[in-house]
Amino acid sequence: MFKYALAFAFSMATAVTVSLADETVDTLAGPVTVREIPEDFRVEISVAGQPLYYQDDSRTAYIAQTFEVYGAVGVVVVGFNSGGSACPVLYRIVDVSQGAPNLSQQFGSCSDIPKFKVVKGSIQIDFPKYNEGSSERWVYSEGKLKQTR
Repeated sequence: MFKYALAFAFSMATAVTVSLADETVDTLAGPVTVREIPEDFRVEISVAGQPLYYQDDSRTAYIAQTFEVYGAVGVVVVGFNSGGSACPVLYRIVDVSQGAPNLSQQFGSCSDIPKFKVVKGSIQIDFPKYNEGSSERWVYSEGKLKQTR
């Protein structure tokens, strides 16, 4: 099991900001870049210059949080916003700590104010209740993301 240590956060207080610039963080596998493609209403995630994933129907995206593994960033949490207010943000995890990049499924309660912490070597992400939904807890450990609440 990998031990994750909190590295630093980006835009936690202003989670839904409009940015027309690429956002990049250096990681164990090279730069992870989140690039908005406004003319196509989509976002691209690339690792070391190679496209990993395209998120359609997203107006903006940002690096919400990073976590260090082996002294360098190994896990990146990316937030996606469609531009509407019904569900401001959903998330995906990009994990480059185990060789080939691993991309999680989309997750979250639509809240743009999750709380991130490391608990017993796992990343725990707590979302408050949003609109009519309930609060949620997601745990990322050993390359797997699970909803526990």
